[in-house]
Amino acid sequence: MTITLTPDIEQILTEEAERKGTTPEALALIKLRSLAPIAYRDTLPPRDD
Repeated sequence: MTITLTPDIEQILTEEAERKGTTPEALALIKLRSLAPIAYRDTLPPRDD
């Protein structure tokens, strides 16, 4: 699956990823998995927010 982001969302994701020391792609996966069923939550790193 490919998700096309609008420039404003891409910029926000990139800036947050830089602050957290990760890639935009990794951060997007973390954010998407946080919306997933509980079964996936055990694989997530702790959240800062």
